[in-house]
Amino acid sequence: MQDGDLTTQYAKDPVEKLGLLKMDFLGLKTLTVIDDAQKLVRKHRQRPDFNIEKLGIDDPATFALLNEAKTIGVFQLESGGMQSLCRQFGISFIDEIVALIALYRPGPMQFIPDYIKGKKDPTYVKYAHPLLEKVAKETYGILVYQEQVMEAARVIAGYTLGGADMLRRAMGKKIREDMEKQRDIFVAGAKATNGIEKKKAEEIFATLEKFAEYGFNKSHSAAYAILSYRTAYLKANYPVEFMSAILTSEQGNADKLAEFVAEVEALGMKMLGPDVNQSDTDFTPVAKDNAIRFGLGAIKGVGEMAARAIVAEREQAGPFKDFGDFVGRMSEADLNARTLDCLARAGAFDFTGENRRHLVDSIESVRRHFSSERKERERGQGNLFDLLGAEDAGAARPSDLILRKSEPMPKLEMLNNEKQLLGFYLSGHPLADYHGLDEAVATFATTPDRIELDRKERHTVRICGILGNLEKKISKKDNRPWCLFTVSSRNVTVPVSMFSEAFDAALALRDGDQPLLADGAHVMVDARLSYREERGEWSISAHALQPLRGAPSLVKKVLFALKPGPDAGPFMERLVAHTRKVDGPTLVQVGFLQPDGRVLVAEAARGMTTRFDPATYGTFARDPACAGTQVEAGPPSQPAQRRYGPRG
Repeated sequence: MQDGDLTTQYAKDPVEKLGLLKMDFLGLKTLTVIDDAQKLVRKHRQRPDFNIEKLGIDDPATFALLNEAKTIGVFQLESGGMQSLCRQFGISFIDEIVALIALYRPGPMQFIPDYIKGKKDPTYVKYAHPLLEKVAKETYGILVYQEQVMEAARVIAGYTLGGADMLRRAMGKKIREDMEKQRDIFVAGAKATNGIEKKKAEEIFATLEKFAEYGFNKSHSAAYAILSYRTAYLKANYPVEFMSAILTSEQGNADKLAEFVAEVEALGMKMLGPDVNQSDTDFTPVAKDNAIRFGLGAIKGVGEMAARAIVAEREQAGPFKDFGDFVGRMSEADLNARTLDCLARAGAFDFTGENRRHLVDSIESVRRHFSSERKERERGQGNLFDLLGAEDAGAARPSDLILRKSEPMPKLEMLNNEKQLLGFYLSGHPLADYHGLDEAVATFATTPDRIELDRKERHTVRICGILGNLEKKISKKDNRPWCLFTVSSRNVTVPVSMFSEAFDAALALRDGDQPLLADGAHVMVDARLSYREERGEWSISAHALQPLRGAPSLVKKVLFALKPGPDAGPFMERLVAHTRKVDGPTLVQVGFLQPDGRVLVAEAARGMTTRFDPATYGTFARDPACAGTQVEAGPPSQPAQRRYGPRG
């Protein structure tokens, strides 16, 4: 207000009636991602003049990526439904991205099949009047955009652009009084302009009315499509730089980080851990290694200011020699004990070869040493290291300052620290001991928006992973207990609710001597997935809980696909020996991979049964002879039907 700027939260309609224009300004994180990716390309690819705005919009690699539905991270095209449509559309130019974005909304989705059929078969396209061909030809007879409705009114009934906009608004808002008025104007205009009789004019008006209800602003969709294309271009041509920018944009969002790290690995890139000698503040590409380096500023408990101070010191005085050199060179004002602890637990000093536990245990003693040294230096007293030669001083410090009496940090503790501080497991995964059986028996291992599901149906699913964030609650409705928790698979974390009947049963479950309904438990969750219209989101309600180590009992059949070659015979011998030694209900089949990708099942291997524990399954699945496996598991359990007693 001091600058003379007036802001308002008045609703749009009254503002417009006063003759004012209400404008919405949409801030998009995607713009920052594109800008950051451009800067990384310029810096790391030695392309100082790279400017995505000056590139064309006809890159074959970009359209190939879209048609393969590799769209995670691509603006507006990430969801499962969008991925499915990308495969169906067969996108070949940017106008089809514009149409795709405009059509993929609750109303106009009904026209998508007609659009696709019209694209594939021109004889399928129909127009309400021949004059509409030049209006709707680009969208195969479907009036996708508001601008098309306006142009149709102008062509058919001689509307001015201003009058056509009034027609569009009346149709879109379904204002009865305005609609009747516009119908009369349209019918009269169609007769006067093109000699179209009243009955036909009313049919055309009804057609326009149907599309106008759902029509999307083309300029809006086109602006979105440009961003979709540019993000797809960057992912197709500069994936390391693009994914680095994406990860930087999600710093602080652990679930999103884990999701995009999974995509990094799916693209064949490697995720490198934080390193005080290699990392920048943000995620950075290592293009020569097809890898991405974790940013220091993304470590929980470190922050941007401390990360920038570390990078600045390294650039000014060179790489850090060891942990002691790092603590000695960094100001206590920049890095406190908590920051050092987070860096050590996150693996940022792994280059020293010291165990993370020993570094954590040494933080206080090392800090005291260098704090004392600084004070002596400030008093001008010097110390033993000042009197020694530089070479002797450098040799004396590292080994003397690190405490190595405690046991090394256990693997699970190290992984949990990574999950807490980085947002995902980096050097391994607690579920790795299941050797893929956890993924094989799961029927749902993503988020609902990543796959195409019928929102009108309830879907029964099995989710496998690590239980976390357990929060027990009391229902306000009936005062009964229930709970919320998350389940983290290898790639994604999903929220789950468990209501009173299932919650009561789960409280009694154990995994060995530990409660199953507890943070850190490895679980299989049978749940009902349903769409909540009032909230506009999917909900997952659990009705059964089992220990994940019971996964082998759910495996009905395993097919091992073998590569042709000398390893196949010994593999078969070991597999047959196992089936004879270990009895069980799991049907085992062996097939041979053909050049065309098909697998032919060997008749001699039919009928074998056994039982696989995770380690044994992993041994066979990782054998050099094995090209892959196909596991068939039993379906998830169905929720019990609620029983209602007679009303009193």
